[in-house]
Order: sequence, then C-alpha cells, then structure tokens
Amino acid sequence: MNMDYWHEIIKDYDNVEVKGSKKYIYSESTAAIILLILAFGKDHAYNIAVLFQEWASLNELPRASVLKDPSKMSVMLKKMNDDDFIILDGVTVVNGRERKIYTINPRIIQSPVVSPPYKRADGTVLEIPIILVEKFLTWLSESGKHSSIKEQFTETLHNLEKFDYLTFLSFIKEIALQWEEKPEFVSEFPSGPKLSPLIKEYIQEVKLHSDQYIKLFEYILDELERIGFPKDERTIIIEDGKIRVSKRKPTE
Repeated sequence: MNMDYWHEIIKDYDNVEVKGSKKYIYSESTAAIILLILAFGKDHAYNIAVLFQEWASLNELPRASVLKDPSKMSVMLKKMNDDDFIILDGVTVVNGRERKIYTINPRIIQSPVVSPPYKRADGTVLEIPIILVEKFLTWLSESGKHSSIKEQFTETLHNLEKFDYLTFLSFIKEIALQWEEKPEFVSEFPSGPKLSPLIKEYIQEVKLHSDQYIKLFEYILDELERIGFPKDERTIIIEDGKIRVSKRKPTE
C-alpha cells in the first residue's frame, strides 16, 4: 500500500533541484496558497497571477514572485498536476490564447495519504467521505462567485508570515465551519459526519507524523555525531518542525 503523505510531497517542493528558468519556482508555501485559491473554484494561471500582483506583502514568503508571474504560475500548476494535487479540467481560449483550467483534487482533503485508507497508530481508519468533500468544494465554488467569502480568506494572507500545508488545511477547516452553519448543509446532512472535525483529526495526524519524523531525524543526527561521522560542508538545521540545509559552512 502506498503510504506517501500529501504534506511530505508538497514539503519537498522547497528542495526541488532543477536548472535554468525553473530553478527558483517551486516552494511549499506557493503550492499551498495555490491549493487554497483553487479550493474556491477552477481557474487558470493568468487569472491566479493577476489576483496576487498587487499583494506586496506576499514577498515575505519564499519565492512569492511565482504567484504574480503567469508563466511561472503555469510551470507550478503543471508540477502540481503531475503530483495529483490538482486536476486539469479543460482548456479555454482567452484573447486568442489557450489557458489550461485546473481544479483542486478532492482526494487531498479526503485523506492524509495518496492512497487511502489511512490507518492511525491504534489501527482505526481516518478517511473523510469523498461525497462530503465534493459537496463542500461545490458549495465553496458557488459561494466564491457571488459573495465575499473568497476575498475574506484571501485578504487574511496579507498578515501571514508562514504558509504551509497545515495552514491550508486550517483554512479549509475554518471555511467548513461556515458551510456547516448553512441551512442547506443541515437539510442535506442531518445526521451524517461533519467535515470540520474530520479535518481537525486530519491535521492532528499530520502533526503527529511530522513530530515523529523530526524526532527520528534528530536521533539519527545525534548518533552520527556520537560515532564521529564527518560533518558535511553544509549544516542541517531543524527549526519550527522543519528540516532545512544551510548554505553556509559551519564555523570551525
């Protein structure tokens, strides 16, 4: 069974090693923000870039210029499509140019892993009903067309110093809470499960898995240092639950 985690795949965007024009395009923060935008409905690279072009505050995020550049956005969307985060939903023609339309893949909200079911440590299964996810995304897409809900949540991005996959999930949980207060939700799902508490469990599982991964990595580093393993010319840093490699040589 494939136990690849969505949050690990997207985190690796920070470490994609490519040359040429694609070298400084990929990052977890930009990919997670794109997921949030596409949760409000399908769109294409040019429209998404225009949305962000006046947002100077986003420059604080890694490689945020990608969000404002239609050509870089196209490259980013292609990779996210290749990795199944989003789905190619067709092609439209705008001012004589073809635009690829993408939509969010509901499976990334359904389960923490690429191939469900996902089993917790106690053996129980966490798998959000796909019909619940699809109904939520349909409602969100329709709401974004005729209300301020999209602007409400995109505006909050101005104040963020960090945006990762967990941030994306937290936004989804908060929007789901609004959905669950709507009369149409109550009438359609009178006794079924609610999405927001299931997303909360999803977030808890991602945090638990990430914490275990970090602890294991710290243990490996300690053991390597104990046995005198030669240090690399770069330094591995664990900070705020993330692993990165510095570009500076360690001080002698």
